[in-house]
Amino acid sequence: PCSAYRTAAPPAAAAPASPAWAHPFTGEEFTGGIPALLERAEQRCGLYLAAGRAYWAGSMTMQELSALLGSRSYLSGTEDAASTGEAMD
Repeated sequence: PCSAYRTAAPPAAAAPASPAWAHPFTGEEFTGGIPALLERAEQRCGLYLAAGRAYWAGSMTMQELSALLGSRSYLSGTEDAASTGEAMD
């Protein structure tokens, strides 16, 4: 058989362990590379979707939904002044 038709191992299986890295805006330390980052994103997304569903079902108020979702910077992903209650310039 032609070796060109062999299936390659998935990138995650072939990649070495990812080193720790720091969030560029907060300095928070992370390990686990892309898989760990995606896992955190999936968890947060699930929380937000469940909150939206609760709001639409009438079991969560707009104020509760807003407090849970907060407001985040598009640049850094961190909470912005609207979420933390700090004065905005």
